[in-house]
Amino acid sequence: MYSNYNPDEVMNIQEEIVKWAEKYVPEFNKLSEKYNTSYYTQSPLNCIDGEVDLMLIGINPKGNLGEGSSKKTTEEYLVGNPYWSEPLVSR
Repeated sequence: MYSNYNPDEVMNIQEEIVKWAEKYVPEFNKLSEKYNTSYYTQSPLNCIDGEVDLMLIGINPKGNLGEGSSKKTTEEYLVGNPYWSEPLVSR
């Protein structure tokens, strides 16, 4: 398998994700406030520790539009959905 990953030339994937989140989580919070709509992330981003070829990161609206906003910290965003690791049966 071909890979152009070189750990000496790029920062750690977690450092890159944290840097990205520090830039965009405040923007997500502004959008949440503007549209009075909470948001959440699905998968935890703080446990990714390997090479990634393509990563799409975003937010999902939570609940009904206009029924509250979210103000997350970078750390809260990176943890993701607290129910992510629970089996669907237990929800």
